[in-house]
Amino acid sequence: MQGRHCFRLFFLLTHLIFLTRLLQAATLEVSTFAELTAAVAAANRGDEIVMADGVYQITGTWAVAIYTNDLTIRSQSGIRENVILRGFGMFANGHHGFYIDADSVTIQDLTVENVRNHCIQTAPNTDDLLVQNCILRDAGEQILKVPYNSSLPDPSERGRVQDCLFYYTAGAGPRDYIGGIDVHLGSDWVIRNNTFRDIVTPTSSVAEHAIHFWSWSENTLSENNLIINCDRGIGYGLTSTAGHHGGIIRNNIIYHDSNLDNGSADVAIEIVYSDNTQIYNNTVYQAHDNYYAAIKAFGDVTTNAYIANNLLNMNPDYYGNINSIIWWGGGATGSESNNVKNTLQPDWFASVNPEDSRDTFLHLNGGNATVQSTVIDQALDIAGFDSDFDGETRTVGQSDIGADDYQIVYLDGSLFLQGPYGDGSMTTALTTSGFLSGQASPYDGTAAPASVPANTVDWIYLQLRSGVDGETVTGRSVYLSSDGHITDLAGNMPVALNAPQGSYYLVVTHRNHLEVMSSSALSFTLGNTTTYAFDAGSKFYAQQGYADLGNGIFGAMCGDMNQDGMITTLDYVQAFNGAVAGANGYLNPAGDLDFDGVIDGNDWLLWVTGARTGATSAVP
Repeated sequence: MQGRHCFRLFFLLTHLIFLTRLLQAATLEVSTFAELTAAVAAANRGDEIVMADGVYQITGTWAVAIYTNDLTIRSQSGIRENVILRGFGMFANGHHGFYIDADSVTIQDLTVENVRNHCIQTAPNTDDLLVQNCILRDAGEQILKVPYNSSLPDPSERGRVQDCLFYYTAGAGPRDYIGGIDVHLGSDWVIRNNTFRDIVTPTSSVAEHAIHFWSWSENTLSENNLIINCDRGIGYGLTSTAGHHGGIIRNNIIYHDSNLDNGSADVAIEIVYSDNTQIYNNTVYQAHDNYYAAIKAFGDVTTNAYIANNLLNMNPDYYGNINSIIWWGGGATGSESNNVKNTLQPDWFASVNPEDSRDTFLHLNGGNATVQSTVIDQALDIAGFDSDFDGETRTVGQSDIGADDYQIVYLDGSLFLQGPYGDGSMTTALTTSGFLSGQASPYDGTAAPASVPANTVDWIYLQLRSGVDGETVTGRSVYLSSDGHITDLAGNMPVALNAPQGSYYLVVTHRNHLEVMSSSALSFTLGNTTTYAFDAGSKFYAQQGYADLGNGIFGAMCGDMNQDGMITTLDYVQAFNGAVAGANGYLNPAGDLDFDGVIDGNDWLLWVTGARTGATSAVP
């Protein structure tokens, strides 16, 4: 009994010492590489090393070596581009950026680049590593490496890599032996919200995966990652003696264009000798024809695999085959459900341009009839899975196939524009004169339909914002009709917007009018229509940016041709110098304020009205 009390006393004293050390943790500020290495060598458990903006050139050592548990290294500004730990080069003698032989280490808000081996390398059996909001680029081998030692049976546990960017600046790596995240014998790791680009070999060989867990790693979660033009996407397992147990691959978007000048693009997702693994709600767009499968399950250890709700678009292989777009081989067994397998369908997506933002690239085009019938609301509900690639909530019974859940709210909106307005309606001269025929949206490049509805006035751009100057949750190019109603490209209303239900400010942009915003946040619920008309001065945020058109009609004020939020002589110089030179155009210059297809004195008079009052937009 006395021994038990002694043990309890020892336990309490140990934890008291630990808590005391945490309370005494220091913040060490550094601004040079020498200061950084000195701080790392002197750090105690719980300390935080804060790096000032600048370039920290590695000198006199093979790595920034960390041997202290519970240590954080981060940038002072929180801007990852502003703090750069730079190596000797991808063709120099062997060295790393950080070498970590300690538990509970955090690397955050900084860049590591240009090293011969790995931007971050751990020792075997390294637990609770957190790498967050970092740029890791231009490594001579795998960018982030977690090895193992056969004499150490304990795995590296609970690592997290999130919100990071992995890539090669040259569009390809320096040699064949490269990869993104490469983990041996890891357990319960989470790889989330990262972007991987151009992890490609310079030869016809295939690079390792953007994300690879093997050597009997287990319970890995890879979700919400964007993988662009990498030889291989996500892999669990490799051989019958170095496989994987369990794990989930979900909500990832994986893309490869048709270019094979570097590397030899392979499979997007593969599980090889990986049992009880789930692959669901991923979007794969494989424009190359080098490999016939988008998802591969292989090996007799691969049992109870579950592949569901994946949206798979790919080019046929050399033989015109997409029958094996999900390929089972080598004795692998499992089940498939609710997957969509297609040849490339670019018009199924809001964007197939990887240079576009994460919230539009390979997101569903909800206006496509086939998408509506085969993808939207067609996913099988999976217990415990309640969000999409963007973190938006999936609705039970109404979830979509693929990584993006197209959540539809509807707007029945109306707005008059001062420039084309007259006698209760707006002119459709841009349509009848052919200016809008084939004219893409000037805001996001949305293509014009084959036939522009006859009552169309012009393109406008809608945004739903989370606050007055908050995040833009969704945006869409639409048409404005002669009676002021906002329509889709077929002339229909209400307009569907891809956003979760909530309260948003409505912002409307036109290329030569002041931008306007609703006077308050509007409530949107899924599947229902919200109505809003800019039909009084009080309906415009801060009661700015509008013109009184007479007879109780109000509209957005024209004259902001350079879209700087003000109507000034700068607009006059841009547009009317062009008019003097005889230029008449839709965009360059944007001085056709009355939409008659000609820049003339009538447009000048409209501009003067706003310029004399010093009209400005109140939209932040």
